[in-house]
Amino acid sequence: MKRISIIILTFFAIIASSEAQEKQDTITLEAVSIQEQRSSQMNGVNRQRMDSLDMQLIKPLSLSATLASHSPVFIKSYGQGALSTSSFRGAGASHTQVLWNGVNINSPTLGQTDFSLIPMNIMDQLTLLKGGNSIFSTSGGLGGAIHLDNKANWNDTLTIYVNQKISSLKGSETSVENNFITGKLLINTRLFHIQSENEYTYKNNTKGKPPYPEETQKNAAYRQSGLMENIHYKIDRNNTLSARIWAQSNFRELPRPLTVKDMKRNEEQSNEFVRTQLSWENQKGKDHIFIRTAWFDESYTYKNPVAGLQTTNKSRLFSSHAAYKYYISSDATIETGLNSDLYNVRSSGYEDNFTRNHLSAFTSFMYRPWTRLQTLWVVRAEKINNKKINILPSASLKFSLLKPSRLIWMANFSRNYHYPTMNDKYWNPGGNPGLEAEYGNSYETGLQYKKQNKQKNLLLEASATYYYSSIHNWILWQPDSIASYWTPSNLKKVHSQGIETGLTITKKYKNSMFRLNTQYTYTSTKNAEKLYPGDASVGKQLIYVPKHSGNVMAFVNYKQWDLIYKYNYTGKRYTTSDNSRYMPDFMLHDLEIGKTWELNKAKLSTSIRVDNILNTDYQSVAWYPMPGRVFHLKLGLKWKRN
Repeated sequence: MKRISIIILTFFAIIASSEAQEKQDTITLEAVSIQEQRSSQMNGVNRQRMDSLDMQLIKPLSLSATLASHSPVFIKSYGQGALSTSSFRGAGASHTQVLWNGVNINSPTLGQTDFSLIPMNIMDQLTLLKGGNSIFSTSGGLGGAIHLDNKANWNDTLTIYVNQKISSLKGSETSVENNFITGKLLINTRLFHIQSENEYTYKNNTKGKPPYPEETQKNAAYRQSGLMENIHYKIDRNNTLSARIWAQSNFRELPRPLTVKDMKRNEEQSNEFVRTQLSWENQKGKDHIFIRTAWFDESYTYKNPVAGLQTTNKSRLFSSHAAYKYYISSDATIETGLNSDLYNVRSSGYEDNFTRNHLSAFTSFMYRPWTRLQTLWVVRAEKINNKKINILPSASLKFSLLKPSRLIWMANFSRNYHYPTMNDKYWNPGGNPGLEAEYGNSYETGLQYKKQNKQKNLLLEASATYYYSSIHNWILWQPDSIASYWTPSNLKKVHSQGIETGLTITKKYKNSMFRLNTQYTYTSTKNAEKLYPGDASVGKQLIYVPKHSGNVMAFVNYKQWDLIYKYNYTGKRYTTSDNSRYMPDFMLHDLEIGKTWELNKAKLSTSIRVDNILNTDYQSVAWYPMPGRVFHLKLGLKWKRN
């Protein structure tokens, strides 16, 4: 920790010595326009929002690949196209809340999201609220919250995008997008189909000694098909109606872990969902009213013919939300709102159907007492079914140490809680209806630096954050002492602390531009209480939480050519609670080169991407091998009516 602190202090000493000018949110470049939208309330929280260039670079990726290469979130993946979950600031997968245009899409049964099922080319904006800052938008994000949003583009009256990609894993991806505007009506349609046999060779480290024999991945194919429809209608200059539909069908075969005998299992999983939203927004003068309703219908099916198993889960969500924001002045804004989420779940693993009514109310107040200090106060009240009301406060401040707002000191305190999932309480056998909610306090402080030099066409952004949280009633599944099945209990108290650093440099030249983005994360998440006498897990790092992780992305544009290099480092992860066994660290290198041709009203783009160019043999989860070197060829066409 001491060495890390010295590095961070040196880092800020170097950048603070450079000349700076007033910060801006947009740099217009000859090849690329980089934009970041402002939000008066959200500016008060510690967030990471991808700007337009970042979004352009991550469009070809899934959300799991995006988070692994562009954020401090650790992704725990069972393989290419397989289940991918998150560990945000050392917390569990269910402690990351994922919201689509403000509505939580985490599974009510598992309480988590499979990030491999979300292609980024159907999203327009990605924002991460870190740790307790997630209270600004939702409860339950003990690790943080991820916002996926769709934005209306009223600038292009008619634009068509077509992209085709093939990979060396016997895979292909086709996507089409159409943005159409006529008068007050905007219709944006996106379609995609992804499929792969997912065949690759790997080294089986369960057989003999190095060099391990090579085998071929079997029973790992997957496919995804989906539709995203966004419709916006401007009633007048102050009122807008919006409707959204996200429908998707997913199928995947489930490969065996290396420790299971090689036999024909035909294990598979399928998932279908339809998610709809309807909203009305009114902005007039100092008043802003927003009302939204949403309806989700989802189903999951798991089959294992060898074991004679088939389980089905079906869930429905009806959500309603109303919020009112009043701009008191340029230095003060107040917002209040109500939200209701009604879940209905049917599962072959439950003895009965269950419903959950999640009610919440919030009030946030942003106040800038003087130019260099901004504060944000949030109070959220939560109630689930007949449980008591939980009051969750949060306070954030940002203070400019250097004029004009180049170097900012920020701090946050928040209280959060996470209610047990449906499976935690009702799964049969093993569910525990008496489980209590997990809760904890979070603290963080850090520095944010941003400078823009107009004469040198340079934008530099840097940040360093220290955080600490204490989580009580940590839910742990473990074998029952009498029965032969696993059951959850409120056993653990977990302390989590760490450091997140980031540096982004964007430089424009005459016919080119360069961006370098680096992130490093140190995470210490430890069990603080004994589960039983002689418990060896006390003071030890939780399993599958790497202490050290980081990534680098370098982007170079020269005229019509693009070059992208990515580096990802994941430190060792312990696989036993006493830290006696672990998985080794690994480093991945990806490289992509592409070119764009101007064809009258159209643009034709081609690119070649190589993932894991050094053919590194690694596993993210024990006994589930990841692919080695993978090649991708992409062809894209964009047509725009002038």
